[in-house]
Amino acid sequence: MNYQDFIEDIKKFAHHELGYSYEHIRFYPKGFTSEDAAELKWIRKCNLNNLGKDGNTLLSDFIVIKKKVTNEITVAQNIAVELLFHEAEENGIGHVYNKLKQADSKFPNTQTLTNSIKERINNSYEDIKKQLIVRPLNFNRHEKELQDCVYEKHGDIALVLYQLIGEEHSMLTSCKIHKADILHWDISGHEEDILDEALQNTAKRFPAHILNAKKNCSSDLMKGDFKKEDVMFMGVHGLLSTNRTTNGAAAIFYPGVISKLMEIMGGAFLAVFMNINDVMFFDMESPMAREFAKTANESSIMGEMLSDKVYICNENGIREFMG
Repeated sequence: MNYQDFIEDIKKFAHHELGYSYEHIRFYPKGFTSEDAAELKWIRKCNLNNLGKDGNTLLSDFIVIKKKVTNEITVAQNIAVELLFHEAEENGIGHVYNKLKQADSKFPNTQTLTNSIKERINNSYEDIKKQLIVRPLNFNRHEKELQDCVYEKHGDIALVLYQLIGEEHSMLTSCKIHKADILHWDISGHEEDILDEALQNTAKRFPAHILNAKKNCSSDLMKGDFKKEDVMFMGVHGLLSTNRTTNGAAAIFYPGVISKLMEIMGGAFLAVFMNINDVMFFDMESPMAREFAKTANESSIMGEMLSDKVYICNENGIREFMG
């Protein structure tokens, strides 16, 4: 079997058998790298998870395939093509197709989500509250769909209330909570308290992690003792996410996180949301914050755009930086 033909066969199988659109199938060649911190994080994750090796360039060819399960939820697979090619040579192409089917079957289907919604309607708030989390969205891009949802705004960022349906590695499956659910639970008027509790749930389930530049690894922010030089890449910026690397932008809003980062940074600092999964932080005087904010866009392979603005974080919380 020719390797290039194998790549095309995988794409065709993902499209015809698994239902992925060709426009959502993208090939990344071995040696691919990026100056974007979030993309570098994805590269390192692919290398570690699939090859057991670290590196800032892809150590294998990869195919990334994405599929919408509902209007709200997109799922993705990262396929180490060369590894699968060797498996196909040893065990046949059918073996590889079965592996891809098994991986795809772990993704939730519409029926699973529908059942979860029915369960939410039939249960009380006490039954469901431990499943509630918050996820950040760009308010301007999602304003219409958020009209009947529960959220709070921070600049152009909406922290939205969700029910967690399932989790698989770095993928979270969730559904938005609507105002009708709050009415059903008979707790209307307490949305702020519900969001606070959901934020605490999120922080416990997906702790804030900081990338340790010296050790080149992710560490629990709230449990670690860090110096500024430990977490700043080339003295320019630090990177905050969660232990699952997904939904990482929510971490900056967790209780105690801004205070902890202020201790590390020696005072107020600037934050840039590269996407919904990663937050970069800078010194107050850094000229680089606005430059990085300009690169935050929806074309990032690491996640949906969250904000192209710079935020200031201090003892008053987080707000848009006007300096």
